[in-house]
Amino acid sequence: MQVATELFPPSSGALMVAFSGGADSTALLHWLKRNLPQLSLRAIHVNHQISEQSSQWAQHCQAFCEQLGVPLQIAVADPRSDSETDLRRARYHLFEQSIQTNEVLLTAHHQDDQAETFMLRALRGSGVRGLAGIPARRRLGQGWLLRPMLHCRHSESKAYCSEHGLPWLEDPSNQIDHADRNFLRLNVMPLLAKRWPQAVSQFSRSADQLASSQQWQDSVTARELARLQVSAHAICAQGFLTNSTEQRHQLISLWCQQREIPSMPRSVEGRLDDLAVDNYDQSATLQWPGARLCRFRDELHLLGPPTSEPDPGLDLAASLRNLPLLPEGCGALQLLGDQSAGDQDFSIHIRFAGYRHSGPLHLRPAGRHRRAIKHWFQEAGVPPWDRPFVPLLFRSQELLAMADLYIGERLQNWLQEQKLSLRWLTPNGQRSTIGG
Repeated sequence: MQVATELFPPSSGALMVAFSGGADSTALLHWLKRNLPQLSLRAIHVNHQISEQSSQWAQHCQAFCEQLGVPLQIAVADPRSDSETDLRRARYHLFEQSIQTNEVLLTAHHQDDQAETFMLRALRGSGVRGLAGIPARRRLGQGWLLRPMLHCRHSESKAYCSEHGLPWLEDPSNQIDHADRNFLRLNVMPLLAKRWPQAVSQFSRSADQLASSQQWQDSVTARELARLQVSAHAICAQGFLTNSTEQRHQLISLWCQQREIPSMPRSVEGRLDDLAVDNYDQSATLQWPGARLCRFRDELHLLGPPTSEPDPGLDLAASLRNLPLLPEGCGALQLLGDQSAGDQDFSIHIRFAGYRHSGPLHLRPAGRHRRAIKHWFQEAGVPPWDRPFVPLLFRSQELLAMADLYIGERLQNWLQEQKLSLRWLTPNGQRSTIGG
């Protein structure tokens, strides 16, 4: 059995094995302990709580690891359902929570898994990225996820376990062909192997070749994406829309991958021309599960799902020397300077654009003329979807400031007298774009 240790990052000294107790992960864990004793090694077992035998499987894994001298973490999952997708999502969520900085998580995916993945994605009409199959290496949380057994057959793992007298678990559900992957594994792959004995290795080879093609395409696409980028979350709309349909697909796919956002479905991609018109202060949005693409002026913003806006009735009574925590998605207000030097405080109320005011809100920033806050948002370049989360500072019904974007004369004078300044950190923890 060959394990591709060349995949390991040079700086890695700590390995964590995803240990189900099956033949593949048993063989991998034993091989690592036997062949790489100098490395720090631990294991993680995920109890999905969907089988009557789940507790017994966890006990088996605990006993095996104790015998091998490998620390084991047993993590309990809470999947939304017993579907393969939800189980995988719950499992990798726990992996990401458990992995430490620069640690390497190893999974025992093998060549048979790769061939099945290739077949399933081909049946779904996937493109090159999908048909490239299971990646051998990628980032995961603070560390790395590696699959060093992608060129080993499942039969090799079982042979290794038998040779070394290692016990392993068999999940009875693997013999039920209701799930698509099990149907392929139990019915289709054996039939193909009778006619084409090398079918599994050939499917795996095709996936490898497509992965290489995709890597080259990604390098070209990454340069174009960097050229179009105008901020961490935005690219030039016109520059993007002048690309061909396939180039747009590559750009969006890579951008989603970089942002760790669910890929845009092809059905949504077909509506990209809806974003072609610049309505200046209006935003156009394409939305799909877990993500959205919004246009504002000549920028396209790739964002996660919308955050719930602050309660329209929210009215936070506070003072500048004792600023409260803001609702989720609203960032944080800070008072900067030597606060021990002054002896005065300034009482305020913090509200948001959704608050039921008696009429349109207006503000006269220090040294500027009076305008509706809509116009100040436009001048500051705050996209419409961010405006409900900008904290507005009031005294009674008088609007004093729009975060630190624009500050009225009354509040500005007090800050200058006290030798202090107001600072708003946007929800992503960055300094706001215009200072007060």
